[in-house]
Amino acid sequence: MSIIGFPTEEQARAMWCPHARVARIENDPNTDDRDITIAGVNRDALGRSKDPSSGCRCIAGNCMAWRAISLDNGYCGLAGRPE
Repeated sequence: MSIIGFPTEEQARAMWCPHARVARIENDPNTDDRDITIAGVNRDALGRSKDPSSGCRCIAGNCMAWRAISLDNGYCGLAGRPE
């Protein structure tokens, strides 16, 4: 059952999370065989992709900030309760 204004966990898992981070790895220009981790990022800063990394999506009920309001629906507690 859907509650207006509150996503299901499945819908939330398709949304970008500003708190999620993934490691960006690039080739080290000083060597031929090593990659280096540049930083933890939450979107592609180089503009190669318009779609956020799947590692930067909401994890819904697996997150400590997820607030369930029913068996199927909830919201991000860090973003505040939708009105």
